[in-house]
Amino acid sequence: KPRPVVDHYLNGGLGESVFGTVPAENPRNQYHPGVMRIKAVDLLGNDGNRIETLRYHERMRVRITIDVEKPVNDLILAFTSGNELEENILFASSADRRGDKGIELTTGEHVIEMEIDQQLQPGSFFTGIMLWDKNGYPYDAIRRFGRFFVEDFGDDDRYYRWKSRIGYYNPDTRIKLLT
Repeated sequence: KPRPVVDHYLNGGLGESVFGTVPAENPRNQYHPGVMRIKAVDLLGNDGNRIETLRYHERMRVRITIDVEKPVNDLILAFTSGNELEENILFASSADRRGDKGIELTTGEHVIEMEIDQQLQPGSFFTGIMLWDKNGYPYDAIRRFGRFFVEDFGDDDRYYRWKSRIGYYNPDTRIKLLT
């Protein structure tokens, strides 16, 4: 069937990337090795169960499990969502505003959950998780982990009407007739 062959090609031969435990051999970017490690990433539905498909404009919940070996007080957590061509389409961070303080973590396992008002167009996307220090250097970072889909039916049962995707992102927009 064409879809699995095309997906395999666009995914660089990696096969399907599923959420859950991050394998030890998963590529990582660590400027500060031995401080913390991303242990698991899950995309959750409204009921708290793991999902791989979101409805059009459905709120996204991402749960990240982190193993901390040394305490930190300046963690910046960032999430990206990108396409098969590795273009980042969506970016969300714990430090989106100036003056945001870093997250403090003690040693041990921690679970952090992000809620994101995603407004992606229907399609297939990958996630990236970055754990940065206050200067943007990674404690740990992974990309192209956890493939998810946004379907044509929306969170309010509206349907994505176009035959093909027009862009990747569909922000809430207000339009006013002035004359």
